Amino acid sequence: MQGEPLSETARHILARFPGPVVLRQEGDRQYYPLPVFLLVALLGAPALWTEEWSWPPTRYLSAAVIAIVVGLYMVIGVVRVVATGGMWMKLDAHGIEYRYWMKHEPRRWSWAAKDFDVRYLGFKNSVVTFEDSTKANWWELNRISSYGGRQRLPNVTDLTDEDLAQLANLWRARALQG
Repeated sequence: MQGEPLSETARHILARFPGPVVLRQEGDRQYYPLPVFLLVALLGAPALWTEEWSWPPTRYLSAAVIAIVVGLYMVIGVVRVVATGGMWMKLDAHGIEYRYWMKHEPRRWSWAAKDFDVRYLGFKNSVVTFEDSTKANWWELNRISSYGGRQRLPNVTDLTDEDLAQLANLWRARALQG
């Protein structure tokens, strides 16, 4: 996994060591889910006027209310995240930090985190995982069961998973040398 980065973009980012370097998706891409969530909310709205209100509510009315609540919840979530800086990842000489769209606080790991690798899940899906020196907490069931005790690093950048894993490994190697 060591050597030169795979892409020109990754090479450019690596040249900015020791950073800090903040990586994020192209700004417009963070708005992409917004129309879908608005559509979910709007699809439930007509049932509010066409269904007769009674107790217990009919299944159509219940589905409409659920669609509206879920759609508006997701719309508010996307707007809140974009208004507060969106998704990003920061590399520096001390470690890696990221903020994923549904997290309130950024997560940070020192360079004790190692062995960044890509796990292929099928259907062209993959995730970047890494070995973390901290013990998994009981509520981190996904970490314990899905990735063999490894942490998942969400890719909030425009890099491919392979480029991100290689960039993280090369950045870590440089940080530990200096």
